[in-house]
Amino acid sequence: MSLSDALKNLGKLKGYTPPGARGTSQGELDRIRDEALKATSAWVRDSLIKARIARPWPPSADAYQPPATRRPPAGSGSLLASISDKQKGNVSLIYVDSTKDMSKGRRLSKYAKYLESGWVIGGNPGVKRQLPQGRDGNVPKKIRNQGITVPGRVQPPRYFMKTPWVRNEIPWIKAKYRRELRRLLPSGLQYLADNAELKVEYIPPNVSVIF
Repeated sequence: MSLSDALKNLGKLKGYTPPGARGTSQGELDRIRDEALKATSAWVRDSLIKARIARPWPPSADAYQPPATRRPPAGSGSLLASISDKQKGNVSLIYVDSTKDMSKGRRLSKYAKYLESGWVIGGNPGVKRQLPQGRDGNVPKKIRNQGITVPGRVQPPRYFMKTPWVRNEIPWIKAKYRRELRRLLPSGLQYLADNAELKVEYIPPNVSVIF
């Protein structure tokens, strides 16, 4: 499974009893923390990743831009469908779920990896790639070649998981987490959200992570 993003909450919320307020247990604070993390993770998954690759193909994405989605009959739409998240305690992972691969040949894991890292078109430099014909290549050649700048050479990435880092959106993610905490905390404890810590970490798709 290609794991491509991790959100880790490293904040250590403790039980508090502010003046004039009923005490809040550590277990309740942990539950609030986990709910805030889950809501933040879902927002990153849907708004910062899936929404950006939902653009229909053609045209192909430019270099360093999120890839477009090829829906049937041009493609399977597997990448868009596979963007998933799951939580365990104070850790949330956003990843490509290869079990949702509907593509012919089941190449989603490699496809996701090469989109993030870049790839070589056609193998040997100087050898022009013959793009598909027939059912899988019935889009006009001029359109199919968009985004393929130099056949046989290394192609730039088409980021999708790494986009929040490329676009400097990590502060947005941390702010979203604090807003969710503030929404869930009792009124007397909402100030805790202002200093809550959230570590947002990018994990390359070729690195295995055991969850």
